[in-house]
Amino acid sequence: MPGDARCCLSSARIAARRAARAGAGRLLLTHLMPGTDPTAALATATATAEFTGSVDVAGAGRTLDLA
Repeated sequence: MPGDARCCLSSARIAARRAARAGAGRLLLTHLMPGTDPTAALATATATAEFTGSVDVAGAGRTLDLA
């Protein structure tokens, strides 16, 4: 992640760790850095041992049921 983005963005791994600490059951990765492979981000977040909930990646035109 570029240094100037570190103040405002989280990596997939950090997002998963924060979701675990918050007790979240689902994590939706959004606003990926340009050039980031969504499949790799998903794999990284899923592999984070602290978070055991479901992980998904947002995409253009995709809709999700949050109920």
